[in-house]
Amino acid sequence: MDLIEFFQRAKNFIASPVEEWQVIKEEQASRSGVVRNYVLPFIFLLAITTFLGIFLFRNYVTISIMVLGAVVTSLGAFLSIYISAYIINELAPRFESKKDFTSSFKLATYSYTAVFITHSIASLLLPLFFIVIFGLYSIYILWMGLGPMMETPKESRLIYGIICSITILVVYVLLNTGLGALSTSLFVSYGMNTLT
Repeated sequence: MDLIEFFQRAKNFIASPVEEWQVIKEEQASRSGVVRNYVLPFIFLLAITTFLGIFLFRNYVTISIMVLGAVVTSLGAFLSIYISAYIINELAPRFESKKDFTSSFKLATYSYTAVFITHSIASLLLPLFFIVIFGLYSIYILWMGLGPMMETPKESRLIYGIICSITILVVYVLLNTGLGALSTSLFVSYGMNTLT
């Protein structure tokens, strides 16, 4: 895992996504390579910032709650990529696009760039306005990747892009909300059991 390369790629997707998608298309990286070199560093970053965010801005929190928060956030991010990629891939033929899980995986992974950056910073108190702007920018990144990654014709990009964007948003929110609620209920029941 090359952290310099990771930060450079994240910066390129924020600064010039059109050009970066062409680089992605030509480099022919495997899914495992994308996971190792891009997903895992982001997961680690999310875990660290979530841990620090809970530590800095929540009163009377135990280490186990901070660790659980970091694990839940990381798991939510990891599952979001795979579920989004699966749905995007399954929908591809309906929009005259290439059905290829590696391509849809890359599309989902790199489209989450702005969301992951925002989530990382949000854990350390980012104003809501910036969270919304970065979330919308992820939609733009995804839109620019439909042609290079899924070979989606121009006439199908609008509807397919909207559906892919909604998919990514809904999957991310539902997973993080669901996992957060589950971890909270586990801690509440654990706390009650230790008191009895």
